[in-house]
Amino acid sequence: MTRQNLTDYIKESANREFLAEHKVKKYRIFNTIELIINDPLPQGFDLEGVLKKIQTNIPEHFVSQIDMIIIGDIPMLKKKGADAYYAEGIIYLMNNPSNVDDMYEDIAHEIAHSLESELSEQIYGDGQIEYEFVSKRKMLYHLLSQHGYQRPQMDFINADYDESFDNFLYKEVGYDTIRNIAPNLFLSPYAATSIREYFANGFEAMYVGEEKDYIKRVSPKLYDKLEQLYYMGRFDAETEMAYNMEQEKGWSNKHGY
Repeated sequence: MTRQNLTDYIKESANREFLAEHKVKKYRIFNTIELIINDPLPQGFDLEGVLKKIQTNIPEHFVSQIDMIIIGDIPMLKKKGADAYYAEGIIYLMNNPSNVDDMYEDIAHEIAHSLESELSEQIYGDGQIEYEFVSKRKMLYHLLSQHGYQRPQMDFINADYDESFDNFLYKEVGYDTIRNIAPNLFLSPYAATSIREYFANGFEAMYVGEEKDYIKRVSPKLYDKLEQLYYMGRFDAETEMAYNMEQEKGWSNKHGY
């Protein structure tokens, strides 16, 4: 699917007359995000469970840039071999999730990508996440080289997404191999794909239930950035005091995290 096709699909999907014509079901999250089921979910799927997890676990100020979530048998996702995608205020999801946790994790991951589009300078501007990510990529380069996997070192230094490098990690090396030879280097092998996936994977881990101490130990700069983002837009006197107190000891338990 070309970029123009994608843009056309977004415009068509967001059109209320189109949605009414296809007799879709609608829900709302936080009373602001329209969730639209364009094609049926598996029989008996607990969508209410997904909505509850989102509204319980994800701070509301993280979703202000999201207008809509569309669930369906979406051609652009099928072509990409992806379960979810974020673009221009809309999260797209395939309608075949394995379970509640599967769909919730996909949504959390795409919320992270939506934050990148809104807060890119705040997330990456100081260079801390990129430095940490590239340092880990360099370590991965040496570990893979020791096990006979050959790839130019410059490919590991490039923090942006590269399809060829993605295929190298996923298909040639394999995520199980990365887990075995580089345990605890990344929160998951997929996080090594690019700096954007490194951030989104960390965000997902934070709000899916990974132990916060583990996230901080594996990716301390990423953890610090996630903590900063948690407080952004919430600085009344109470939260500012809580933030200052938590700098010494880590993630706040104010909301159960």
